Amino acid sequence: DSLSVARCTADKREIAANADGDRVTHTSVAFTGGEVLFASSAKRAMIRQPTSVVTGLLPLLSAELVKANAVRNKCAIEIVDDQAHLTTIDSEGILANSKKTEHGEFCHPASNMLGSFLKFVRIDTVTAACGDSGAKCAVVAVPRYMSSSLETIKQCLRDADIGEDVRVIFDDVAVLSAYGLNTSQETKDTLVFDWGANSFSASILRVTGGNTTLLGFKNEFGTGGHKLDTHLAAILCKNFEKKTKLEASTNARAMRKLCAAMDDMRKTLSVAQLCPVDVEAFCEGVDLKDKATRAMLEGAMRESGWLKTPASVLEALLAEVSDANITDCVFVGGMCRIPSVKSFLTSLVENAFSEDVIIHDSIPCDEVCALGASTEAFNSSLDIVGLRSLRNGEKPNAELPLITSRIPTSTELVTVETLASDIGLVLCAKSSLKAAGKNFVCPAASFSTLFATGSVVPMETPAFHVAKDSAIVVAAKVGAEGDDHKIAMLSAKPIQIAETGRAKLLIEVANKAVKITVFWQEVAQSVWTPIGTINV
Repeated sequence: DSLSVARCTADKREIAANADGDRVTHTSVAFTGGEVLFASSAKRAMIRQPTSVVTGLLPLLSAELVKANAVRNKCAIEIVDDQAHLTTIDSEGILANSKKTEHGEFCHPASNMLGSFLKFVRIDTVTAACGDSGAKCAVVAVPRYMSSSLETIKQCLRDADIGEDVRVIFDDVAVLSAYGLNTSQETKDTLVFDWGANSFSASILRVTGGNTTLLGFKNEFGTGGHKLDTHLAAILCKNFEKKTKLEASTNARAMRKLCAAMDDMRKTLSVAQLCPVDVEAFCEGVDLKDKATRAMLEGAMRESGWLKTPASVLEALLAEVSDANITDCVFVGGMCRIPSVKSFLTSLVENAFSEDVIIHDSIPCDEVCALGASTEAFNSSLDIVGLRSLRNGEKPNAELPLITSRIPTSTELVTVETLASDIGLVLCAKSSLKAAGKNFVCPAASFSTLFATGSVVPMETPAFHVAKDSAIVVAAKVGAEGDDHKIAMLSAKPIQIAETGRAKLLIEVANKAVKITVFWQEVAQSVWTPIGTINV
């Protein structure tokens, strides 16, 4: 029902705000008076023209979900050639590829509508975050119940020109990337709870040697934030009717106004105990002025019985995945921001497994998927920048001895200090770097920071993709030139990659020097093989 855009660089990852300054963009499209509105503008149009607004665009791509009534829209939906088409909204055929039905109405394929929305997102948010050149690599995380529509989603992203290279991954995979849980060499099983606006889902993923495998997935529609909004609106409407003696519950437009206000109120109550509710001209010109409390929110959840949903979904999932040994658990989705929901899910996990399960909730629940996807995009962009073989005879510039370190007396962790520079990994050919005096210049997207001032070693980097005939070079960043980094090569000899696969680095201190061991993994295998060392 909404999306967030995140940007990841060598230095940081962050959520990008849209043109309204919001960190979340509603996936809504409205057709009003020959004009197409998107996001928050479309959401506001829902109050006056509900049949002209399309919300929650993504599930409309799945004919199965449409047939199962898992989508929430007031406009007419028809299945044509196993794809959803929306009618009675585009009354003038103002979007490209609009078609006329046999009744003379215009209809629009859901995929084209999503493509138009993504173009808006590119202009509204992506360009502001990444510049006019856009993103080198765009990774979009989608719910796992959209598995049958991945190719359609990917094509919509290409049509919208979101990035030079486009990948689509599942939400739960992005979550592992956000917390770095997908790099474990030991076998670890992670439980992911995702409670959003329209559904609750649970999945179990196993990570072994950096490879992620889905063990099981369960989902239930109709138990998300929108249903809770309707329940809260009914409570406040009842209070209003007692005070004014007006019949507001039968006024559809008034109730749409109130439900729209509930969305913002629910978010406020996730961080505050009290939230004022003020709806102008709610019914027959009379304003609704009331106060909502977190106790009211929690009471609505108990009365509705929705807290039974996670337990039943988890029980069904564990019945299918009997051999899972859960070590970690992650909460995802806007509903998980509510303290009572987070507390309830924590108790559910502890009762089902043990107190040894690590609960990961340090990243805002409604932003974790976007941040994880941006991490995947950054790692993928290293492949795009130019993984070419080194030219024969080229030698790296090893002039800047920038590392000093405190050598441990035993196996204690040590802090690596750098003098005015970050030490990082350049995954590209030396021949693709531009000379700049005694240093080289490489694209910013190809420089991934390994450690900076205050970093603690030993450490293991996340796994990343490497291409055949590429090279791994360690460099120090000594300045910036626009979108490029000025760097000095510190590797005595680049590590050559013979075959396409995945790599990771182990950073240690040995013999009073920083030692980096490069491990390589064949795509189809789970064995990590050391292929070389770099002494910095």
